[in-house]
Amino acid sequence: MLVHFVTDDPTKIPAIRAMLEPRYHIAPQVLGSGDTQIDSSGVIMVDADLRKIHRVEQIQLVLQELSCIREKLFVVHNQVRSMVAQAYALGATAVVSRPKEIIFKLAQIEIAEKSAQSDIAIASPEITESTAAFASMFSAVRVSKQINCQMPSVPRYKSSIASRKKGLLPGLTTYAAITKEPSSIVAGHGSGSRLCVGNRVL
Repeated sequence: MLVHFVTDDPTKIPAIRAMLEPRYHIAPQVLGSGDTQIDSSGVIMVDADLRKIHRVEQIQLVLQELSCIREKLFVVHNQVRSMVAQAYALGATAVVSRPKEIIFKLAQIEIAEKSAQSDIAIASPEITESTAAFASMFSAVRVSKQINCQMPSVPRYKSSIASRKKGLLPGLTTYAAITKEPSSIVAGHGSGSRLCVGNRVL
């Protein structure tokens, strides 16, 4: 994982490298020294004196250039209250003070990112099947072809709320996101839910 290390003191860079490399790739930047290395991945780590107005202004400029990065970790030594408040005002997602806290927080962020990537890469069978089913039904609706929405051959959808959450609703959401089809599942009477496509209810 890439760590954008922003500091007001270049002597802090060797220490942060010794602490975090080779597990993390450090991209250091000294405030006021030049252009920011733009990269949308990783985490921003700021270690600077937030009591100095010109440093705060420089940090704001860097954060604007790296606004695509969500995680912003600020290092505030001794947890000085005014500096902690300033860090959160600048958009910090976490404030740490000791090396162990830095390592622990980075590990948390890394695990969360890997988990999110796995969720995107591996769709559950229920979502995959449901997305395909909705694509077929919507195609039939467009050509006014009669379709059967009972789905008797898929018993897991009949009475399990958990299955509907895993299959029907995410499947419809996935299909709608891909096709921009105005559709939804609406409450029905007796037989459960009904599928609404545009202004038509099936």
